[in-house]
Amino acid sequence: MYNNLLALGINDLDNINGYTLSTEKNRDILKIRFRTTKGHFFKRTARFIYPRQHKIVTVDSGTRTKVHMTEISPTLRYVIEELDQIACH
Repeated sequence: MYNNLLALGINDLDNINGYTLSTEKNRDILKIRFRTTKGHFFKRTARFIYPRQHKIVTVDSGTRTKVHMTEISPTLRYVIEELDQIACH
């Protein structure tokens, strides 16, 4: 059901505690936090880096003014949707 998370190598979906998403320069950084399991002292996290998509968008067709924009990767968008589904359960 969670194909994108499984493709990242995350098999213990029941232990996901939350995630954070941050942006540095031209990339998005996703950190997934897991619950501590018995016998482990530190919390476990997984970190994934996605490059941002670059687009040139026409703002005004009369003057042909264009703006350089960046947006989140579609793959990362699908992963976040799956993480949100897990958080709602």
